[in-house]
Amino acid sequence: MAPESTEKGSCERFVDSCDGLCTAEAWWPWNVLCCPLVLIYNSIVIYLFVCLRTILFRFWDCFCCCLCKNYCDEYYFYEDKNFPADPSSLSSREIPDKWESSTLKGLDYLGVKQKVAWCRPSEFLDEWINKHKDAKLNTEAGKEEEEQNERMQLFYKGIQPDDVVQGHLGDCWLLAAMAALSEFPESIQNVFVTKEYNPQGKYTLRLYDDYRSHLEKKDVWTYVTIDDRIPVDSEDHEPLFATPNGRELWVFLLEKAFAKYCWGYTNLSGGHALWALHVITGDIAFRVEYDEEKGDWEKLNLKYKKKWDEESDPLKKNPAERYVLTMDDDRYSDEKMWHLLLEYNKRHSVMICGKTNKGESKDDDVGIVAGHAYTLCETVEVDDLRMLQLRNPWGEFEWTGAWSDGDSKWESNPQVAKACEYENNKEDGMFWIEWSDWKKHYNNVQICHRTTKFDLHLDVREEDGCCGIVKGCVLGCGDFWCCCSGFRKIFLGERSKDETVEVTYCCGLFTKSVE
Repeated sequence: MAPESTEKGSCERFVDSCDGLCTAEAWWPWNVLCCPLVLIYNSIVIYLFVCLRTILFRFWDCFCCCLCKNYCDEYYFYEDKNFPADPSSLSSREIPDKWESSTLKGLDYLGVKQKVAWCRPSEFLDEWINKHKDAKLNTEAGKEEEEQNERMQLFYKGIQPDDVVQGHLGDCWLLAAMAALSEFPESIQNVFVTKEYNPQGKYTLRLYDDYRSHLEKKDVWTYVTIDDRIPVDSEDHEPLFATPNGRELWVFLLEKAFAKYCWGYTNLSGGHALWALHVITGDIAFRVEYDEEKGDWEKLNLKYKKKWDEESDPLKKNPAERYVLTMDDDRYSDEKMWHLLLEYNKRHSVMICGKTNKGESKDDDVGIVAGHAYTLCETVEVDDLRMLQLRNPWGEFEWTGAWSDGDSKWESNPQVAKACEYENNKEDGMFWIEWSDWKKHYNNVQICHRTTKFDLHLDVREEDGCCGIVKGCVLGCGDFWCCCSGFRKIFLGERSKDETVEVTYCCGLFTKSVE
């Protein structure tokens, strides 16, 4: 009976292993056999379906809603009743320092309402842009760019870290996560179910419901629908939170989606970039922190609280308060830590670093903000030098020590400048720092082992006008088939894992032991 039982089990496994076929995660014989069909299916779903859906919405908005738009705008523009444009959407906690005495639980509710206006981007961005015009707009190239960017757009000329600039709210943890993910635009594109600027002001975003996923033992995504009314100062119309980059809206909207998800804007003041990375991507994220007593690096994981008050329902808690960081058994020496950073960088993972500190404080002598989250963009090892490239989400205030922008070391070490692809940049928050200096000013790294299998998406190319979506569909399909990006992403892409990756040599074929 044993052989028969074994054969039956093998047959059952063969049938069951076709699960995940559409994402090339089935048993390898199924993947090989159905490879062409899987590629055809994905190219249709990713490009053609999204293209047709977007074109149909444009047609509906242009022809079917034109009367409503011109004569009944109160019915045309979307208003989110679940996250209204009033102080209740700020929070029950204290609002920014400029109104220190005002809390929503206090008596100054009307005062807060008078100081905050909720405006759609078309109502305040032009005024803001004119007030903050850069000198480059006086050049011919600047004027041409300004003319092309006259329309509101969800994404303007792609997604870049420079799009993300922190405002008054202390949510650098969220902005740092957004800036870090901007290095991989597909991660941001995957969040937005709405793929382009919506004139009705309605946007749907997809966030990972980590706690429900933990309870149900499967991935659960929450679809957050918001309007585009942004809180601004009622007097000068300055945005209260994230600072805009031209007429590009995605940073505003993602921040607002998180505010709704966390029950209020000021609930975003203080948090962990680790959790933001996890919620945006749905991928495994962990933290590695230096232990001064033991002289090595300890690993901490996101875990969810098991003990609650008897009358408490964890699902009624703010999502940002449902988790804790717990220590792992894994510990790393400085040497292994460096090689882990190299390995995760090679795998296109997202990394954010900082120094544990209460509050944020500038050190003007070296240009580092203690208690502030920085994007770790690149790691390079050349000529016995270990270099890291960081970005300050503020978009300014940079490292001023060795290897900083304009430092003489770049001219005297051209091979290092070439390996780092160094350019003497303007004050944009980007800088290089050597490993030994980095360890003096940073003591933790938050790593998101990013899944790359789902990086394919349709770029509607808003800057190219009404024909941009067709152009984006044709270019996307061409890249999918002619440049084999479909096969490389779907069949050879990374899948996020709980375990720390091994430090490897070429293509992961040989394991290198680093103690």
